[in-house]
Amino acid sequence: PEMIDQLADTFPGDGPGAKVAAADRWLSSRTTAKDKDIVNFCITSCLYRWGEYQKALQRMGGIPNPAPALAPRMELLRGLCHLRLEDNDKAKTAFNKLVTGFPDAPETSQAMFLMGWVSVTLGENDAAAEWFEKVITKGGSGKHIEKARALLERLRPQPVEREG
Repeated sequence: PEMIDQLADTFPGDGPGAKVAAADRWLSSRTTAKDKDIVNFCITSCLYRWGEYQKALQRMGGIPNPAPALAPRMELLRGLCHLRLEDNDKAKTAFNKLVTGFPDAPETSQAMFLMGWVSVTLGENDAAAEWFEKVITKGGSGKHIEKARALLERLRPQPVEREG
């Protein structure tokens, strides 16, 4: 996130539109596809951070075959944009693509957690519990594990033992 903020600050202009236009002018001078993908991804991340979710999704369409290191991040960002736009089905599709296509990526734990969160939102509590269990067993980010445990406890409370 700090790198993205620094990148956004390097482009002149007030507001997201002017900064994206400046970034696009800079991007047109790049020659390699890898450079363009990285800069496009950074611009996309900036758009997301600025609340421009639809524009971020449109920008992602310009990166049809991202480098392997960018692909899981792109799917996570795609899912987050859809989540913010309240398109839960598309969010689930993106998160699931990340989980199945990049099971060892660092972003996978967050995608599994978000799959659980979307499932809760849709009233699919059994599916949500399964996703939260996967987050706990796979490991990954400590904050996702703790949140998954807390939500799992709400979904599957332990029976209370009664005294005789």
